[in-house]
Amino acid sequence: MCHINFIDVNSSPVIDFRARLWNSTFIEEYPNVEYVEIKSNGRLEVDESQGIDDDPANNQASVATMAYPDRPTIGDTRPAPWWIIIVAVIIGLLILALIILILRKVGFFKRNRVEEPSLHVAQLKHEREQWADTGF
Repeated sequence: MCHINFIDVNSSPVIDFRARLWNSTFIEEYPNVEYVEIKSNGRLEVDESQGIDDDPANNQASVATMAYPDRPTIGDTRPAPWWIIIVAVIIGLLILALIILILRKVGFFKRNRVEEPSLHVAQLKHEREQWADTGF
């Protein structure tokens, strides 16, 4: 329902109805249908208390729209040529080798190997050994 106010005398207003039907929805909802006919109806009611002469024969409109889906055909897609696949694999391996070399240069693969423990190890000496070392 739409209320239209302040129409000029002797004017012919145009009312435009728009709708969208997504192709993916059409294919999902109606997979076995070749086309869909969409019927749109519009009716105008005039308030005669406004002093407008009404012609009921001219107050209705109907439109039928045919919607055909844009279905992808199975034979449309071709596989990529073999040489493109080989070139892509070679380029990928070269990029991987370059990344490995850069990481090696910055020391990413070097491990800190500790040969002696970095923690201080307490050594327990017998009292006699301790006195013997000091010379007393």
